[in-house]
Amino acid sequence: MAESGASGPFKPGEDFYELPPDDPHYTRVGRVASAWARFEYEIDSVIWTYACREDERGACLTAQYIGPGPRFKALIALVRLEDGVSEESVNALCKLAEESGQIASRRNRIVHDSWMWGSESYQVGRFEVTADKRLRFGMQAYSIEYLEDVLGQIAEIRKRFREIWIRIGDESYEAWRKKQP
Repeated sequence: MAESGASGPFKPGEDFYELPPDDPHYTRVGRVASAWARFEYEIDSVIWTYACREDERGACLTAQYIGPGPRFKALIALVRLEDGVSEESVNALCKLAEESGQIASRRNRIVHDSWMWGSESYQVGRFEVTADKRLRFGMQAYSIEYLEDVLGQIAEIRKRFREIWIRIGDESYEAWRKKQP
């Protein structure tokens, strides 16, 4: 059975209207989109370094990847080719990849769903239409605080990615250094 209609404060049969252009939700939606784009750029730049050593050549590959899943698959495969990278670091990157998929799903709903307000409840939400094994069709209530929380999740996963990447770089460099005469 489909989950349809309104959730939370919305009333059955309520009409929904586009938010005004200056609504503060739009600022947060834009910030979520921008922060996620920066995260994917950071992943891409590491792939470019390991795969091609030239950003432009690497960009020809990573421009074909949609979302974090394919990016992390490629990156993890590349990391496994590097000498000296510990299994612990690879596992940490794998775990981060899995967690990033969950955040990406939240980001996708925030960015791709239509944001509206209810004519009777005056509440803001987004109209969700998804069918991942179960149809979700209807208004979902979301606050600015939720958007800020997702921004915090993106900031945290970016921080953890950089920490893991520094560790991988250190391990790789140390293996290279030991091979030097």
